Amino acid sequence: MKGNRLFLVVFEHGKVIPDMLIPIPEALSEAPAPEPKGTGVTWTLNQAQINKVAVGMTESEVKALIGNPSEVTTTHNKEGRTVISWGFERAKADQPAISWVYIFFEHGRVVSVR
Repeated sequence: MKGNRLFLVVFEHGKVIPDMLIPIPEALSEAPAPEPKGTGVTWTLNQAQINKVAVGMTESEVKALIGNPSEVTTTHNKEGRTVISWGFERAKADQPAISWVYIFFEHGRVVSVR
């Protein structure tokens, strides 16, 4: 995003082509992104789906319930334990104050949903 405008970023061989930032017309930027077919990736979650995720669930159980995340991050908490977070954009129909939800895993199990 540049200012209040959205841009399509073009990659070649896994690297961004700097001169290929293509502005997206404002009318299209408001359109919901389609769910990617056949990839198992879930771009958006509604509150009902989020409420089904419970502390203690395994990664496999969460995937079976809501699909693969659109973003995965691995970090270490202050105790030095590895924490994996899965990010999902919240469904715009829910009018969320916070547009992303993250599911945090330690040792392959959900420890929190924020």
